[in-house]
Amino acid sequence: MKKNKINIFALFLVFASGLLTTSCNEDDATGDSVIEVNDGSASVSAVSPYLNVNSVSTFNEGGHDKTIEYAVNLVAAQPVDTYVTVSLVSGTATEDEDFEFDHQVYIPAWSTSGVGTVTIIGDSEDEGTETFALKVGSEFDANIKLATTNLSFNITDYGDLTLEFAWNRNIPGYAFGLCDVGYDVDVYVLDANGDDITDYAAATGACPEEFTVSLGDVEDGVYTIYMNVYDDATLASVGIPTFNIPMTINYSRYNSPFAGTFVQDAADAVDSDFGNTPNYDQEFIYVATLTVENGIFTFSKNGQFVASGRAAAPRVNITKPVKNIQRGNFFN
Repeated sequence: MKKNKINIFALFLVFASGLLTTSCNEDDATGDSVIEVNDGSASVSAVSPYLNVNSVSTFNEGGHDKTIEYAVNLVAAQPVDTYVTVSLVSGTATEDEDFEFDHQVYIPAWSTSGVGTVTIIGDSEDEGTETFALKVGSEFDANIKLATTNLSFNITDYGDLTLEFAWNRNIPGYAFGLCDVGYDVDVYVLDANGDDITDYAAATGACPEEFTVSLGDVEDGVYTIYMNVYDDATLASVGIPTFNIPMTINYSRYNSPFAGTFVQDAADAVDSDFGNTPNYDQEFIYVATLTVENGIFTFSKNGQFVASGRAAAPRVNITKPVKNIQRGNFFN
């Protein structure tokens, strides 16, 4: 029988190769890159104005939707997406009827913040003040460590602001007043650009004049109220003792206790001789300042509080309307 020969040299090479392979595969991965998440320390901050974190924020519905934003901020970015739970805690307002909110705030991987929104829903119903509170964060949220954070809201439902501008008073020595003789004053409410927001609604020839301010038509800002004597009805030529004619502003807000009366500063008011001023009907005279901020109306005069606010004097861009008024002399 023929014997099989064993190649001792070949066996040695196979054995040596196995030892070499085993040695190379014994790497313990020391120093290899490993992506790890951090502790997820985070906080909540307001993005929209007038929003308070961990205290009550008041927003007026007034028939118009209002969206409020806040941010959840990580101290350091995570290598994975982070989802922050937002839950309704309490309140008298009803979700999807009075307000809506994001139930989760999404923070993308490698980002340090995500934005959540709350929407106050405007409707046509007259309602009292309602409340609700949201909790941002949950103990079950992964990759984030957020201290207890609440967003609490009061929803008011105050409506339009009605302004009445009155200047009527008895004329000394006569049995009638300024409105009776056709003493005509027009009123303009100017924005920061000097543009009239009334569209001549308070320049009609009526006595008194009236204008309604709707939050749906004006932006937050400072508005200046001016008056213009359109026709003094020959009052200045009568020769009666001079008397002052200050403007009185009566104001009230629908579905709100905000109401009252104040009078133009005496230093700004015209008097019965004003009609003797050359081109008097081209003069625009400061009455008061109206500030609109977060659904709140504030009056001031020459920098002094009537309710709150600060006076401003923007430039005047007024084109006077042409009115078909029958002029007459009541003093003859």
